[in-house]
Amino acid sequence: MFHLVFAFIFLVHFLPQAFGDGVDWIDPAYVKSYSSHHNSDTANAARGIIGRAHSLAKKGPFTVTKGNIKAPSGNERDYLSWAPYHWPDCNWCRSRGSPNGPKQNDYDRDNGNNDTASAGLGASDDPLDDAFLPDLTQQLLEYSIETIAPTEIPHLALRDEALSIPARSPSPMSITSSIEHMSLPSSDELQIATTDEAMEADRRPSPTTRSTCTTSPTSSMAPSSTWTKCPYTAKDGKVNPDRNQLHALSQLNGFAQATIDNALASILDNDPDAAATAAKFIDIFFLNSQTGMLPSIQWGQTLRGPSQRGSYMGVLDFRVLVKVVNAIQVLRAANSPVWTNDRDSKMVKWAKSYITWLETSELGARPKRSANNHSSFYYAQLAALKILVGDERGAINAVQAYFSGPFREQIVSSGEQPFESTRTKPFHYRAFNLQAMMTVAKLADYLGVNMWTAQTKYRSTIKTAVDYLIKVDPEQESQSDALPLVAAALAVYGDDSKATYRHFLESGGNVQQKKKSTSSYPYKTKTWWFYQQPEAFKHTPVASHRRSLPRDVVEDELYNYAGTNQEVLGNMPLMVSAFNTVAVAEASKTSSPLAMVLEPSSTLPNATQTGASDVAGPSDVCTTNTDQGGECDRTAGQAMSDGVQPEADMPGDMPILHPERPAPFAYTDAVELDEGIYVYWWQIRHLYEQSSEMKRSAWARW
Repeated sequence: MFHLVFAFIFLVHFLPQAFGDGVDWIDPAYVKSYSSHHNSDTANAARGIIGRAHSLAKKGPFTVTKGNIKAPSGNERDYLSWAPYHWPDCNWCRSRGSPNGPKQNDYDRDNGNNDTASAGLGASDDPLDDAFLPDLTQQLLEYSIETIAPTEIPHLALRDEALSIPARSPSPMSITSSIEHMSLPSSDELQIATTDEAMEADRRPSPTTRSTCTTSPTSSMAPSSTWTKCPYTAKDGKVNPDRNQLHALSQLNGFAQATIDNALASILDNDPDAAATAAKFIDIFFLNSQTGMLPSIQWGQTLRGPSQRGSYMGVLDFRVLVKVVNAIQVLRAANSPVWTNDRDSKMVKWAKSYITWLETSELGARPKRSANNHSSFYYAQLAALKILVGDERGAINAVQAYFSGPFREQIVSSGEQPFESTRTKPFHYRAFNLQAMMTVAKLADYLGVNMWTAQTKYRSTIKTAVDYLIKVDPEQESQSDALPLVAAALAVYGDDSKATYRHFLESGGNVQQKKKSTSSYPYKTKTWWFYQQPEAFKHTPVASHRRSLPRDVVEDELYNYAGTNQEVLGNMPLMVSAFNTVAVAEASKTSSPLAMVLEPSSTLPNATQTGASDVAGPSDVCTTNTDQGGECDRTAGQAMSDGVQPEADMPGDMPILHPERPAPFAYTDAVELDEGIYVYWWQIRHLYEQSSEMKRSAWARW
């Protein structure tokens, strides 16, 4: 009995850490000074990092060349992963004698969790390894027979899920005309089902069948044949288990976590061997001529079918590069002898090539125009890489491009995230995008810029989204994804008089449970607790409050600096507040700290007659590599801010402008969330109503 109890405690409290932490950024200076701020509050978390570093060191080295399945390019050094939510749609005709005869499709069967949205390791490196289970073949065939009528527009009965359409559907821009000819549901039809039976009915597609089908094969077909012979269809939240045949994604995640953990352990445990392990893993994954990955993602989240192609979603796989850059910055800060100049120059060369692909290629640059988490993680990745190659100005530009572009539409006044709330796992995706937002804000903090108080068009901040997340009912989803985010919010913003953040952590996220637990959740033993501390940040509301200057002193300095500038003089209260929350941390670094408050490119909110707040506008954002010596290309920032896609993405005929809508919907009725998965304007427009009352998406309420 004792052994069972011990095993249960281990599984609940320690096993999740073996999967790795989410994407994050840790200030190397905070890590380097650990000996000076070492305390019992973070000691267990630090030991957890050291222990995981030792464990992952034994699992490495890691490389994308592992496995027998190569990318369609034929080069084993090309990164390859498959789109997780895409399933073969062979549409075979029923045939009594066919060995592959289809069975009735069980649309609601869940075949796994979406580990695409987790940056950690799985329970094993590759659950299926190189074997394809025999019964999986029939499982795939069962899913290949759709009951949805073949139409270019998703079936509107799927109210509770983000709508899925075939991989070859038209782009959002070309969908408008199709929508005009279809019958949209009335307001009565949009009401939420009040009974379990009604909800169950809404969760299934229409029982109509296809009008045509493909002749069934007369002999058994190898499972791999479906990869090229059958078209694939997106089903949001339904993970295709055969993606586990590929090793590159698990190798990438394992490598990133092992590298940052061993870099941290080299300082936390004063262990030079850990630093050597991190350096060796970087060599093998990136720099080795036989095992090193090529600096592009041509085949990331590949869409299989008769015409296989890589997807822009593959860039999302590489959000964990933030961890790798973080590890290198830790080794640099510690002047580790194993991180030699030769290694550093080779890694910088690789990173510069990858940055060029990320900024200039069609697949690489596409995510920055996404409305949801794809753009958030894109800019986190880009800013980190700019730091790695020594382009600090470029890193700041990337941060500002995000907060003056996609971020402005991602949180409405209630704190809801419209482009995440429509997914089949809304709580998870809200936390997922918040993880990206916080990572970009932490990178900004590291660069000396406060983005913690940056506001969306709807006057919401990252804190607004965190406060909403911990109050919303997660239904059947786990709230564990929110714990590191709440810990970060506690460090950055402080707690309220009710200790809301602290209570959320102590309850393990189960604050809404009716029966109070007698024991507190051991959140201080979690690895993320080590770096979610106030000392790890320099430019936050809490840090600025500790260093605020007397109000009369600030006003005198502002008046002296402003002179006769009437706009500044007329908004003096706002300027004083901005100085104390944004610029005071820089007061010791410049002869005129007020300059960064008043400069157009600073993080000061723009004072307008309506009182709306913004960060630096798109005209102040440079989105190209300034090392190339060219002019700044502000097209991307301006396009996202104004709701206009870059000209290259425009169809031949200019679509109709809807100026009253949020920017992503200004020229279209549908916005793509993943390849083949869309959200429609009529689905989420109610979230933009001016109200302080917390609203939940009707499409994610069940």
